[in-house]
Amino acid sequence: MHLEDKINLVIHGLIALGTNGAVVVGIWGNWFRSKFMPPKLILPAHTLEGDPARFGSGTRVMFYHLR
Repeated sequence: MHLEDKINLVIHGLIALGTNGAVVVGIWGNWFRSKFMPPKLILPAHTLEGDPARFGSGTRVMFYHLR
């Protein structure tokens, strides 16, 4: 087997590996992400009592600030 044949074989193997990797990510990517990297959103309240305010129509509202 010549050097060119070996290089060509390695390149085709890497292309096949990349294609299969794209298929795996396309099929099971969401499951993998949900199991190993779940979203972690933490919203602590800055003021638990809130800030009273009024809209222009006179409706009373409470605004709560988050960090």
